[in-house]
Amino acid sequence: MNPQDANPQESKSPVRSLVDFVSQCHGLSFLESSNGELTICQRMDGKHLTFKINDIEKVLCRLDVQNKAFLQVNFMDDRKMLLTDDLIGFKPVVSSKLDADRLPKVVTTPDLISFIDILENSLSNGSTVMAEDLEDVRQYFDSVLLGAEAIGFNLMCERMWIERLFSYRPTIGQA
Repeated sequence: MNPQDANPQESKSPVRSLVDFVSQCHGLSFLESSNGELTICQRMDGKHLTFKINDIEKVLCRLDVQNKAFLQVNFMDDRKMLLTDDLIGFKPVVSSKLDADRLPKVVTTPDLISFIDILENSLSNGSTVMAEDLEDVRQYFDSVLLGAEAIGFNLMCERMWIERLFSYRPTIGQA
């Protein structure tokens, strides 16, 4: 099944729909498939996630606003992810400190790099970063990170990277 030509009415098994879709994607691939688990890799950033096949409740084929197919994978524990031709999307985790309306409904792991880039640029160009702005960046980063980890991404490197950046605060201004 070509992701752009997917038929939302197909009645394949959820796993077969998922395998067929990812096999035709340009930006996604399977790393391994064993012991009742699937591992999908994103070529854009090399990130991969592993999940148990038995955790899949259903797979829905949908079309986006440009009429391109994507899959919505619903897991038994209410987690969800979206698979596009290039990326795996997921819902960010909203904390009580964040304005949920300012967060996108779906994010991807490359969004984490955007937050890291913002922080690194702010710290390296000598500008003063207000403590409240820094805390906002941290909250949004954590929201995306926790959402990614919830669906199965291992992001220990990004977690350590942001911790190092936050431990280096010579240019933080007073709020």
